Amino acid sequence: MVEDERPELQVEPTVAGLAAVPPEAVNSQDLTNNLAQEQIELFRMQKAHLRVQHVRERLLIAFDLGLAVGALIILTLAGALFWSAVESHSVVINAFDVPASYLAQGLTGKVVASELLDQLRYLQDATRTTQSKRSVEDAWSNQIELQIPDSGISIAELESLLHRLLSRDEHIAGSIVDAGSGLELTVRGDRLSAATFSGPESSRRGLLRRAAEYLYGRNEPYLFSVYLINAGKDNDVVQFARNAFTSASLTDKPFLLNVWGNALTDLGKYKEAISKYHQAIALQPDFWLGYDNLMGTLVSLMDEEGAVRVGIEMEKRARSGRLFESKVPDAYWENLDYYRADWLAYHRDEQADLAVNGGRGTAAGEDTPVDAQALARLHNWT
Repeated sequence: MVEDERPELQVEPTVAGLAAVPPEAVNSQDLTNNLAQEQIELFRMQKAHLRVQHVRERLLIAFDLGLAVGALIILTLAGALFWSAVESHSVVINAFDVPASYLAQGLTGKVVASELLDQLRYLQDATRTTQSKRSVEDAWSNQIELQIPDSGISIAELESLLHRLLSRDEHIAGSIVDAGSGLELTVRGDRLSAATFSGPESSRRGLLRRAAEYLYGRNEPYLFSVYLINAGKDNDVVQFARNAFTSASLTDKPFLLNVWGNALTDLGKYKEAISKYHQAIALQPDFWLGYDNLMGTLVSLMDEEGAVRVGIEMEKRARSGRLFESKVPDAYWENLDYYRADWLAYHRDEQADLAVNGGRGTAAGEDTPVDAQALARLHNWT
């Protein structure tokens, strides 16, 4: 028997081990590996999905915030427009109707309206008063604006509508007509009757000035009366106040009466002036300016006791019915403080000075007349 001399095949242990593994075990291992790969891939997909979802959620939050901010802006704008309309007391000058000859010269309705606006602003600038113009509640409130209609702007249209419905604006319209013999300028307002002013063709600016004074006086009678008295037109003040008082607002009336009284004082009609100051105080019991002017006028008539009585009444009014005393400007106490000074102590000082210095005193002038004034003012003002 011949032995097989071929070398014996050497098998690697691992290969041999695998060869020894049953086929079912190999399939199970592959399945496990596949499942693990699929789980890893699924985890990756979920991670990517979560990342996308996270970004999407951030975008949605940003979008919601944007919507909220936009809604807030819209509400704020609407509130501002609403409040602006409610608080608006302006005079709004609209473009005028002008003849064709004016258009040929470049004098459009807007240009003429601007000229009227300039005249109104001049009158306001010339009105000097220490009283706050905000305290006069009417259709003027020291604000004038020129409005030329806009088109295609919804916000402007909304604002215009709100102002028309809610504001106390006075809308002024006007026209210029060439009447052949001259010009006729007419102005009218929402609550103002039409007024026409006539003059030669060269008098356009003068007519606009007269129209501005008419509008200023009808819309702001108190300030217009101040303008007149500042210009030294006391008789015009009296005439204007007499005509404007009935239709003036309740807020305006005490101020108008006060200027009326000042004009009468300037004209030397003191008793009539006193009557106007009394009327002003009766309408507004805390009208401190009226008390002050009344005291000053009484002093001019040498009625010092009457002036003190008015000052005491002002003092009582300032302290009555309130938790804290009303603030009366210091200057308005000067008359009362002067007459309620300690004149007895002043008299004693004068007598002592006279006794030491041979009956003449040490003052620049003689003390005797001054002491006589002190004695004359020794009153019990209570």
